Amino acid sequence: MSQKEPAYYGYELKKVSYDEYIRERTDTPLWRKVLARFILAFFAFLSVLIKFFSVILEPEVFAFLLFTAVAVFFCYNII
Repeated sequence: MSQKEPAYYGYELKKVSYDEYIRERTDTPLWRKVLARFILAFFAFLSVLIKFFSVILEPEVFAFLLFTAVAVFFCYNII
């Protein structure tokens, strides 16, 4: 049995232009942008609380950097 085009796990392959591909990859729904900004604001608020109300310096610096890194990582992946 010879087929003209192979089947890839039931997905239909289609050729799209590069502009179309970029548009599909960069179109982010509004709710995801809002969620990302909320998460970023939440982690920033937590890190500021830890920074200003912590008594010991070492955990404060670590927590501030941790919250900031996690927030930036998740938000840029969502957006």
